[in-house]
Amino acid sequence: MQATPNGAIHEDSKDFFKMNKNEMIKVMETKTAQVPSHIYLGLAAGAIALSAGMFVMSRRKDIANFVGLWAPSLLLLGLYNKSMKSMEANLKRG
Repeated sequence: MQATPNGAIHEDSKDFFKMNKNEMIKVMETKTAQVPSHIYLGLAAGAIALSAGMFVMSRRKDIANFVGLWAPSLLLLGLYNKSMKSMEANLKRG
């Protein structure tokens, strides 16, 4: 697999959606491991702030609620990312 200049993964013989489950997981974990864990926390805080701002200033409360629901998902992604990094470090240590 090779990374293209825009960061997308390109594999000569297989398309991402034609990979088996294990190959897909490996590609996704490789990409998400490059993102620092604090980025997920920042994105979650931003989603909360944006949601609160939209709730106060907008008449469309449903959109504010939708944006507010991004925060738990982002926090779970960050937690998963951090736990995978910890597990990887423990495996390397022995």
